[in-house]
Amino acid sequence: MRRSNASRPTARAAACVATAVLALSACSGAEPLDVDGFPAGPCTDVSAALQQVDEVLRGLEEDDVEPRQAADGFREVQEVLAPVADSADGPVAESVAALTQRLGFYRIAVDTGGDDQKQSIEVRSAVDAVVEQCRPS
Repeated sequence: MRRSNASRPTARAAACVATAVLALSACSGAEPLDVDGFPAGPCTDVSAALQQVDEVLRGLEEDDVEPRQAADGFREVQEVLAPVADSADGPVAESVAALTQRLGFYRIAVDTGGDDQKQSIEVRSAVDAVVEQCRPS
């Protein structure tokens, strides 16, 4: 059952996200996102952020991470992704920009009581699109 964390301070929520992300490797049955072999440049610049989003999404799926915690963590990830989307070119830039946007839509859904589960599916699709662009052919 999900509880509202709206009354918790932002710093505490961010700390909870960090704790949850660190613990997910032990808690989650799913394999972590593999970013080995990404080419140097924008793909390696976003690899850690992709892994963080993947871990938070797995936590949401297993109810180990609350939607508010995920939204706070996604805000931090957006701060990493946005400059890469602005400075990269081509399909990688487009997919990173789309992921950044999807993270924002997730945050809006949480803030407004919208369908955060639908948005988490959209975030997963956006992560997969970035990974697809970054995998060596």
